[in-house]
Amino acid sequence: MDSAANLPDGLDRRNIEARSWHRHASVASLATLATIVLLAATGLFGGYANRVCMHDTRVARITFTYPENIRNGEFFETTIEVEAKKAIVDLTIDMPSTYWRNITINSMIPSPITEKPGPSSFQLGYGPLDPGQKVLIKYDGQVNPSLVGSTHGKIKISDRTQLITAHEAQLRVYP
Repeated sequence: MDSAANLPDGLDRRNIEARSWHRHASVASLATLATIVLLAATGLFGGYANRVCMHDTRVARITFTYPENIRNGEFFETTIEVEAKKAIVDLTIDMPSTYWRNITINSMIPSPITEKPGPSSFQLGYGPLDPGQKVLIKYDGQVNPSLVGSTHGKIKISDRTQLITAHEAQLRVYP
């Protein structure tokens, strides 16, 4: 009995015979895939550890922690820790609107006492701090899928209108 008679409909002997010149995947496509996987493993497309920057002023020690590289659609966390060296009457954070462009902020912990729009920023007031007192402020957000490129801005920390420090931040967003 011929083994071709046992094959399912639509298949014949040439479908199961080995051919030395036939490959299932091209070398170029495998090399391209391997390159993308290796680049992703290096963190080139996001996934780096968050950047930590400290500003030590005469009024306060401020630590910024935020991602610099991220993929669109990803969730992220930004923290700002303020440790007062002198009394702060009204801790205010000016978050530039250019930095939060096409970003959805899901939560702010603790919630600001006051929220006001500035000329090109969001002014978030956290109230007074005594010398030696610390406050850790956490912003959880998500990059909107339409954002590819980067956002940037100068985050300003103030006591009412008196600038304590400013930090230039950039967020690079990969597809």
